[in-house]
Order: sequence, then structure tokens, then C-alpha cells
Amino acid sequence: MQSVDKFKQMNTQEFIELVKSHTAPSLQSLIAAVVDMLGEELRFERSEVANVIEAAGRLATYLETIGVAKGQQEQGGVSAKPTVTREFLSDLITPWIQDIRQEIFNTRVCPFGTYEEALRWVNEGIVDWENWVNEAEREMEKLPKWMRSSGYVSPRFTPELHRLLGKRPLYALFSDRVKEVTRVTGFSHISVLCHIIADIPLTLKKVDTEAKREIHELPSGDELVNRFVTVQIRGELTFGELYRLYQQIRQDLGIKRSKALKDEHLRLYQLVRGRGGPIKGKGSVKFWKEVVENWNNPKCKNWKGAKIAYDRLIKRLTNEYLQGGKRR
Repeated sequence: MQSVDKFKQMNTQEFIELVKSHTAPSLQSLIAAVVDMLGEELRFERSEVANVIEAAGRLATYLETIGVAKGQQEQGGVSAKPTVTREFLSDLITPWIQDIRQEIFNTRVCPFGTYEEALRWVNEGIVDWENWVNEAEREMEKLPKWMRSSGYVSPRFTPELHRLLGKRPLYALFSDRVKEVTRVTGFSHISVLCHIIADIPLTLKKVDTEAKREIHELPSGDELVNRFVTVQIRGELTFGELYRLYQQIRQDLGIKRSKALKDEHLRLYQLVRGRGGPIKGKGSVKFWKEVVENWNNPKCKNWKGAKIAYDRLIKRLTNEYLQGGKRR
């Protein structure tokens, strides 16, 4: 039995095609690679399209700087501000970088002599990886639904799919190695990629955030969304950097534009739930009048205001914590 990733509501290729349909032609060749780089933190939803396009733009910019940075190095300059920590860690992982080059390119030195050669290899690798994903997706669609959802498939049912899974493109292996170096060292993903293929200086991030979104099915059938952010800080931050980190965390949690819930919201929720409500039909007006009388919120003047406030509160909570924004 061989394990395969569980596909979400929109599968990988469908999401890639959706993003491409909103992307400028000059960036479309990078979309598959960006989806692969983002990995598990990416949700295959329409709300993520803009984030992927933005990441593709950043990748294109970094790839274009390879030639400039290469020239600066040859003239004795550097493309990133040097620090003793960065230099020390860079020296420390040099044998590892050489091992990766040997594994992928069969050489322990920089595999490409020019920026054009490096960029051509990346683009060709992305195409190969995308074609492989397309083939794997087509084979997955042939499986029974129960087998796709199980996460395990039998070679007896899918010999072609198992052949594909055992023959991943070289670029996919390269991407795995880049991710591993990034995870272990804290160097930025794109700088590790560029360093391996073009000897561009590594960039060490002082702070790194990773947004996670897990979906868990409850015994009731409701799908609970657990959203959280992990933060790694590798050096002293200024107050300005801390504030930008705070803003980034709020954005990752989806609360950048939302007002914080207050005690008055808790009081309203407890009053309604404590009375077995909300109720509909006969007796509902009396129910909400009792709520507003006990709520003692000067901003709420009548029972309709209390009902509207509660409905808005529940809508916000369900949108934030339940998959699809509704109860099962």
C-alpha cells in the first residue's frame, strides 16, 4: 500500500488552473511551482488565488535578480546585507549544499555558469512537474471515491498511478531539498533555491510566520476549522518590526479588518443560549424582549436590535470556525 495526499474540495490541478485563469501570461509558468512551495499551508480555495499570484510575482522578481546578483558577486559585491550569523550558518551548511548539488546535478559546484541556464532549468523543471501532476490527477480521477478519500490506494487497482508516484520529477526532489534546508536553517526559501543553482548569497530571516488551517470533523458532523499561526524569531526585533509582525499575524488569522469581540458579545450569547434560544415563531418577540431587558446594552434600544446583534455574532463565529460557514 502506498500513501497519497488527500485532496481537498478543489484538487491540485483544478486550483492551479483557477489561479492561472487570473494570472498574467508572464507568470503562469510559475504557478505550479508556487503551489508546491507553499505546501500544506495553502488552502485550495478561491480566497487563496490572490496570495498565490502575489507569491508568483515575488518568485519572478527573485529569479530575475539572479543575473544581477551573479554579476555583483563577480565584482566583489553581494546582493544581501552580510551578517556574521548568516556567514557562519552559510559556511556550516556548505557541505550539505554540495551534497544536494551532487544529488540533483551530479556536481558539487554551482551547476550553471550563467543566469540564463539556471532560469531555463527552473522553467523546464516546473513544466515537467506540472505535467507529472496532470497525469497523476487523471489517474486519481479513475479511482473509486472511497479509495480516493481513504488516503491509500492498492497497486492492484492503479498500476499506472503507482508508476507515476514512484517516478517523481527531478524538480520535485529539488524542491523537497530546498524546503528541508529552509526549515532547518531559517534561510528564506527563494534564497536557498537561488544559492543552490546560482551561488546567490543566502538571506536569513529574522522572523518567520506560518499560518495553519486544520479542519476536524466533530461527532455532530460539524467541521471545525482550527486556524493558528506559528512564529519563529531568530534575532532582536525593533518596535517597528514587532508591530509589523503583529499586523501580519492578524492578517494570517483573518482578523485584520475585524473588531475584537467584547464582554457585551459574551453576555448576549450567554443570555440567548441560557434561555434555550434563539426561538422562532410564536413567542419569539417575547423571548427577544426579555433578552434586551437583561442585556443592559445602551446601544440596543429594542428587541429587534438584540436579535440583529445576535444574528451577526453567530454569522461571524460560524464563518470563522465552521467549514463553509454553516452547521451540518
